[in-house]
Amino acid sequence: MPDADGHVRPLDRVEPLERVGPLDRVEPLERVGPLDRVEPLDRVGPLERVEPLDRVGPLDRVEPLDRVGPLERARRLDHVGPLDRTRPLGQARHLGQTQPLDQTPLLDRLRLLDQALELWRGPAFADFADAEFVRAPVRLLSELRLVALEERADARLALGEHDLVAGELGALVEAHPLRERLRGLHMRALYLAGRQGEALASYAHLRTVLADELGVDPSRELTALHTAVLRQDARLDPQP
Repeated sequence: MPDADGHVRPLDRVEPLERVGPLDRVEPLERVGPLDRVEPLDRVGPLERVEPLDRVGPLDRVEPLDRVGPLERARRLDHVGPLDRTRPLGQARHLGQTQPLDQTPLLDRLRLLDQALELWRGPAFADFADAEFVRAPVRLLSELRLVALEERADARLALGEHDLVAGELGALVEAHPLRERLRGLHMRALYLAGRQGEALASYAHLRTVLADELGVDPSRELTALHTAVLRQDARLDPQP
């Protein structure tokens, strides 16, 4: 630009790129130092990037809630207890031992279930009961608790606690009248406690409710149990 006298100052012209200094131009990317650019992920050191999820150890990530077992789900609520992470539903890892729950010795199975159920503190997320985001986990946790209660009732029946189980399951059956496995356990407990008529009446009540509300019949398994109770089938008796 001309000055006040009309002369053009030499600094106002644009120098060719090859004649300007290093601070007057932007260096090509391949010529700048390591601090001037972001290195590709595969060329930086282990402390400069985050390892892919599938390469980190078990303590570096948290398994999704729906991929861990019922005992781990319960443990995560309180972060207490010696129970380790579980595998698919029905398996438990305890003190370094992992095996299907139905292959665990009866007393150990009952102890594991008792420990898991002791972590229950009442309805999950009670302070957010009306919030949409908690509905799915609330259903999941409630279902897992019922599964654990059913497994424990089954174990206690095998130990001969028929009267106690019959009394305890009565309230659960009333709260969950369409849950067939729970109904079947209650029928078995009633029958083994010498209350055959009540076991048959429980089945008849369920059949009526299913027909009236859903238009369906009880499952084949429950129907077979009803027949066995009706005939006083010896296979219902506890196995030595």
